[in-house]
Amino acid sequence: MNRINEMKFLVEIHYLFQFPSRYTFEMPGVRKWLKSHIIRRSVNVFAGKCKIGDLRIDLDPTMQPDIVGDAIDIDRFIMPGEYATAIIDPPYSFHQSNVNYNGHKCHQITVVRDKLSKLITKRLIWFGWTIPKTPGFRRTEILLVGHGGSHNATICTIEDRIEDRIEDRIEDRIEDRIEDMLF
Repeated sequence: MNRINEMKFLVEIHYLFQFPSRYTFEMPGVRKWLKSHIIRRSVNVFAGKCKIGDLRIDLDPTMQPDIVGDAIDIDRFIMPGEYATAIIDPPYSFHQSNVNYNGHKCHQITVVRDKLSKLITKRLIWFGWTIPKTPGFRRTEILLVGHGGSHNATICTIEDRIEDRIEDRIEDRIEDRIEDMLF
């Protein structure tokens, strides 16, 4: 038996069908799922018109966020340890950036990710077409949201902070190597 088959990947995967919506959290099943996974105080980094989150940040002032600003500046808006959960729902593509954000692209999502990894104490909840890997966090749950027809599925990913144990660091390195070998 090879090492891949011996590994335990403790990631729950769920599936949900929802008709597509320009605003992710207008889909009732996604909204309910999100609310059930927030831990304590939360910051919604690309809030749009969504009212979920103790602090809502968005570029568009017409969405009436608590802070009008770019996610790249997240470390100017919150202090380390101030929030347990971050909700991250950026534009999923260049086309969405053009349509929904007047061409302003979040092309530095990895910078936002790395900043959040130093600021958030417990959980990152991502929405998009990819599955992120944040340093210091481990994927624990994935919700695939099918929309039917020619619409791409939305991937909702939960990453929980890893307690700094040597076993976790070793397991993370093994997981990263396996991913490198497979992809």
